Amino acid sequence: MRKALFVIAANALVLTLCGTAQAASAKRADTYPNFGQLVAHEAEGKDFRRVQRFPRGARVAHIAIHGGAIESPTTQLANAAAGSKYAFYSFEGLKPSPPCQTRQR
Repeated sequence: MRKALFVIAANALVLTLCGTAQAASAKRADTYPNFGQLVAHEAEGKDFRRVQRFPRGARVAHIAIHGGAIESPTTQLANAAAGSKYAFYSFEGLKPSPPCQTRQR
């Protein structure tokens, strides 16, 4: 119950604080049209990283596709929601924010 309340409160806070920033970033097009183009121009471990956890028997995954410096705190929210019971995946931008360098300015 505490975990559910934490996730709800965190989501409400993010929506309140980041709503206008996310709306502005949504108007920008991604720099790369697909993952293949991204990995051709950016270095994994330096510019981005992928974090994943797959507990045995997990049938649900909590995913943060714009984690790290791209859209903070999506990684933390997905990780908290997944806990140790559900699968977790995060694509994390490692370049300075804002704005993340993998998105157009």
